[in-house]
Amino acid sequence: MTELYEINHIKTIYNIFTTSFILLFINIVINDLLTHHTLKLNFDMILWNIDGLEYMVLLWVLMFIPSFIPYICFRLWARTRKNFSSSNWCLQLWDYFWIGIYLVFQGAFLVFPPIFILRNSFPPVASGVLIEEQLRMMMKIHAFIRSNFSNVVSVKSEEKQCSGCPPINKYVYFHFAPTLVYRDEYPRTDKIRWKIVVWHFCEVLGILFYVFCTNEQFLFSHLRPFWDEKVTSVRVLALFFCLLFPSLILLIFGFYLFFHSWMNAFAELLRFGDRMFYQDWWTTTSFQAYYRSWNVVVHDWIFEYMYSDMTNAFSSSFNNNKTTQTTKCRFLSRVLSFFVSAIFHEYVIIVSMRFCYPVLLILFGGVGVALFYVPKKNGATGNIYMWLCISIGTSMLMTAYCVEYFARRHCSPY
Repeated sequence: MTELYEINHIKTIYNIFTTSFILLFINIVINDLLTHHTLKLNFDMILWNIDGLEYMVLLWVLMFIPSFIPYICFRLWARTRKNFSSSNWCLQLWDYFWIGIYLVFQGAFLVFPPIFILRNSFPPVASGVLIEEQLRMMMKIHAFIRSNFSNVVSVKSEEKQCSGCPPINKYVYFHFAPTLVYRDEYPRTDKIRWKIVVWHFCEVLGILFYVFCTNEQFLFSHLRPFWDEKVTSVRVLALFFCLLFPSLILLIFGFYLFFHSWMNAFAELLRFGDRMFYQDWWTTTSFQAYYRSWNVVVHDWIFEYMYSDMTNAFSSSFNNNKTTQTTKCRFLSRVLSFFVSAIFHEYVIIVSMRFCYPVLLILFGGVGVALFYVPKKNGATGNIYMWLCISIGTSMLMTAYCVEYFARRHCSPY
């Protein structure tokens, strides 16, 4: 998108959106002053979502510091395994011991943050951000271990000066770099362009402020009747259609905020040269292309460390001809990748909302897999079909989770 902004016509579209946001904000201000004789920008929502900020920072620190334990253990394992002969059964036992330690650590890392969040009653947005940060660290740890595992195993016992484990500065840089795939070296820019860093962070703050301030008009005004009146299927269906456009706008805002502004800001700060965080998903005509281009960062991690590893593992289980074997392995790996991804997406929602309502799991892990195999529709028809599906799916998620969340907060359980 940065390259597209160099085209005046595309930059004009950006300016039109910015102008419309300013006009809408002015409309909200004038309406508040004329109707309520005071300015109501819904700062309460912002303050509520950062309530207990010191505990949120504490949890991040409590996740960040232990994330170096796997590096220390990996380095220790890499140095000590050279003391064993490659034909010694003790070497295999030693390797399995450290693999067990790694699995225990990842399990503990998965369990501890949600307990901390639930005990401190963090608000939904803060809970979601912290859980996503937890998953980011876990994915980074696995990427580092998995990428360097083969290097350590290939080191011969005679090579006393080489362990196969990269120095800690590479691990630290990877920990903050806007990528989930580990490499010893990344493309780097010559310098930090501070104006771009400031601009991207201003975009983040501007979008957050705009979304919180306009939620009252676009979201809560439709949800408030559910707090006091009986919920019926007809009213839920009406809400679904009311949220078709607002939910799509929120999706676009969320995409731009995180994948463009936030990621580019950190990439510029770290002089990270590979800025392929997403591709032109808005022009896609099939879900195959959409899944590959919407979130390139996570897609690359899934392909590198889940899909490829599962394909190789399944390949030894089939004795058919090579073509059939490859097709079956890819199909199973793809379905399992979708399912695991859907589970962790639902995990974020469960911890954030404090309830299990597996709409996302069904849409992503079920409908999403089916849509992946829908034949490609070329041209404008295919692109309109994609946008309709995205809008309908987003509105379904928004309707289901918002109604359930506010019903649990405001309605009697019986």
